[in-house]
Amino acid sequence: MPVTSCNKKLAADLAANCTNPVVEGKELNGYLLNRSDVDIEATIATKIAGSNNLYASVIRKAGAKGYQMTNVKDEDVEKVDGANVNRWKHVLSFVLLDDGDVPGSVIESLGRKDGDGFVAVTENIYKDFGRTLSPGSSAFQIDGLETPLRSTGQSIKNTKSSTDTAGGWAAGLQCEDNHPRTGWYSTAYTATKALFDALGTAAV
Repeated sequence: MPVTSCNKKLAADLAANCTNPVVEGKELNGYLLNRSDVDIEATIATKIAGSNNLYASVIRKAGAKGYQMTNVKDEDVEKVDGANVNRWKHVLSFVLLDDGDVPGSVIESLGRKDGDGFVAVTENIYKDFGRTLSPGSSAFQIDGLETPLRSTGQSIKNTKSSTDTAGGWAAGLQCEDNHPRTGWYSTAYTATKALFDALGTAAV
């Protein structure tokens, strides 16, 4: 009986994009969703044929909405070696420029070990409009689709004297999954952007 292999061969040059050079950074605004509010199966079913890991839709359950993050700071992606399979660790960091009773409830939700975790949708400054296939498809990043984002292993910290957070909160969420990138691309950047902006409205 032949041994099943999921080996993925190298199929593109490791060369700089000189047509549309990559730039660093995340846009400040993103959305955090309770993972139980996302129809994971239906979303995964929208994977775009021929892509490595692009999805046409982020499908929410009826009445569900995303909660806006207005100070997304960074995302780090790093390979994690396993005994048999390697994964990719995604760490999303952001700042909550607020404090008090209601923000405290938000922070408690982020810090819990139980529950279903989160899915985050963020926008990169680099869109890659110059690419022939799916121009602008580097813009929107999904984290937590394969495995939930959680705060385990990351810091959630309030320092009242910090000028970086103005006395608010600095937080991080992480997940480990099979892909270094999970993208969202509808039919064009503008179409995906409109859907992204609507994540804060309850799904019908």
